[in-house]
Amino acid sequence: MKTLDALLFDLSQKDVHLWMEGDRLRYRAAKDAVTPELLAEIKNRKAEIVQFLRQATQTSSSQLPPIGKIDRNTSLPLSFAQQRLWYLYQFEPDSTSNNMSVVFSFRGILNVSALEKSLDSVIARHEVLRTIFPSVNGQPTQVILPEVDIAMSVEDLRLVPTEYRDTEARKRATSLAQCPFNLETGPMIRVLLLQLTDVEHLLVFNIHSIVCDAASSDVFYQDFNALYAAYANNQDSPLPELAIQYVDFAHWQRNWLQGEVLESQVNYWKQKLQSPPSAIRLPTDHPRPQLVQTYRSELSARILSKSLNADLTSLGQKLGGTLFMVLIATLGVTKI
Repeated sequence: MKTLDALLFDLSQKDVHLWMEGDRLRYRAAKDAVTPELLAEIKNRKAEIVQFLRQATQTSSSQLPPIGKIDRNTSLPLSFAQQRLWYLYQFEPDSTSNNMSVVFSFRGILNVSALEKSLDSVIARHEVLRTIFPSVNGQPTQVILPEVDIAMSVEDLRLVPTEYRDTEARKRATSLAQCPFNLETGPMIRVLLLQLTDVEHLLVFNIHSIVCDAASSDVFYQDFNALYAAYANNQDSPLPELAIQYVDFAHWQRNWLQGEVLESQVNYWKQKLQSPPSAIRLPTDHPRPQLVQTYRSELSARILSKSLNADLTSLGQKLGGTLFMVLIATLGVTKI
């Protein structure tokens, strides 16, 4: 029988959401995600799941204070995630390893003025996109600028021969993605619009991860799309004012995650990460280079059958590990 952790992990992998509604256990999932066998297992383990959810809810509600809006005229600390990126920047200010680049493809008549207005509005809406990170007495701090002029560069590639156009567009998008940011002066976002034909455009975003990570980028692009849809139709912004900003969360996190709370979490990870291997000795056909970080990498895709994927996942669950851990272990005993 699976452990409760393994069952909950399996449910999360299938995007099955569990919650308590009064005394009833409820779930939401995509069609066919919950098989009859999985549903039977949920019912058999209902008491354990209910106890886990109640304990998690009680712990969360009892330990987490509410997030409030803070005075912007005081010293504004970074969140722990931002501080980590700030320290990495001090060692490698010209590195682009923490740049986050996304390319959107537009087909149809593009309203460039509405696009520019949408960009200005989303930056005005989210303070973190107007934030810079200067050093004060050797310590990181953040300063929210009242406004930031993000001039969207527009480059017309329609005169480039068709057979070379995609290559040229990729070259210019890559150039933008590999341009480092200055955390002291900003801005933390760059935008490039490439016009391929009268009805084909590529919109390239390059944002530093200190102001926008993979999760928060969903919020950014949702707001951007909503604003463009409104402005392109001569409508006002449909977005309500935000109750709190990221700087409010950073202040809240600093005040909460200290003392016994911080100590308990640090001790937890010290125990989990005790005596890690110094290096994973993969069976490569070249000697390991000197320990100099270059961030150069390549991707080799291998498609696993659905049944093999399920068997490997099941093996990991039985051993108390993830699919990633099983694959890493496999690389350690076999040759690619």
